[in-house]
Amino acid sequence: MSEYQFYEFRTIDRPFTAAERAEIHTWSSRAEVDSHKAQFVYHYSDFHKNIEDAMFQYFDAMVYYANFGCKTLMFRFPLALVNKKELVAYTFSDNIELLTKGDYVLLKIEENIQDGGYEDWIDEGGINLADLMGVRQQIINGDYRALYLAWLYFHSPDSKASFPDDYYEEEEENNEDDTAKMGAIEPPLPPHLKHLGSDLQHFADFWGLSEDWISAAAVGSKEKVEDIDNKADFIAKLPEAEKADFLLRLANQEVNLGAVFLKRLKELEPKQKTVALQGRKVQEIAELAEEIKGKRLFKDNEIAQQKRLETLEKTHKNRLLIWTETVSLLALQTANGYDKGVENMENLYKAAEHFEDLPAYKAKLAATLAPHRTSKALMKRLKYFSFI
Repeated sequence: MSEYQFYEFRTIDRPFTAAERAEIHTWSSRAEVDSHKAQFVYHYSDFHKNIEDAMFQYFDAMVYYANFGCKTLMFRFPLALVNKKELVAYTFSDNIELLTKGDYVLLKIEENIQDGGYEDWIDEGGINLADLMGVRQQIINGDYRALYLAWLYFHSPDSKASFPDDYYEEEEENNEDDTAKMGAIEPPLPPHLKHLGSDLQHFADFWGLSEDWISAAAVGSKEKVEDIDNKADFIAKLPEAEKADFLLRLANQEVNLGAVFLKRLKELEPKQKTVALQGRKVQEIAELAEEIKGKRLFKDNEIAQQKRLETLEKTHKNRLLIWTETVSLLALQTANGYDKGVENMENLYKAAEHFEDLPAYKAKLAATLAPHRTSKALMKRLKYFSFI
């Protein structure tokens, strides 16, 4: 497999200026740049800019994928729009980091697999950052489900990322990563985790987090995100000068002003005393995920068995028509005819076996094959089947 690296950068809050587009074009002859997007694909060389510096200066979102074992997703936020203290609760080692520079905070989610790359292959056009960008706005709005899912991924069997040394107790230094993973305590469980929506589903799929682990983690998650009650009452408490300032900024079409305004209203809410609940150990989530997986597989098997039975019943009911079709197919003496004819005979055998009608099947089979015993092409196809 040849080397493949894919980089895509996007602006969300504003388009590139003409000068910025010209600058980005100089970074690589491979650059594909429009008003909101810059994309680079490499098979032999590498991206020569410092990615974090480029993000702080130009971009709001970025995705990187390398088939030799690297995935990265980054979002840039204006510091004024997010609560950094709340975001920190979901950081984890080098895999989920927050970096601050000037008026921005950068969320970096990264997986580097040390021993080999990804089994799946994503070629050019296979990753669409547009499918993931909605996550940025959710985080700005105080919805931290993506951060929780990222943390969960790195603690699940789906991730092959190594755990940091400080996760181990001194006497456990020689233990495998699983020991550390199972003892880790989950960060704050966000509400509405049972209903991801398309943006978060794309996010979970990008990392490869299993549905069973998501379902297990969602147990105990509140159904609805709590919103500010009585917005009009809180707006009335704002000083007149501040109201006028917000209206002027609205008239000037300030980006993300709605998020800034809601954040300001939340500051006016009375602080409620809450009891900090101890998060679950990953071991508890893992056990629940296995239970959910077992129930899902049992149900899937029941559905598969029901479909199989329906197919057998339909085949047995229509066996005379299928035998007639098979005779016509074999008479064509073509590769497609032989393939379809053999498929019919195999399906008829399974139905006859299920309904204990094998003597009649064998008699019909002998009569159907009699004119074609000298056909090497047909006999070659039949030699591997048990119904002969």
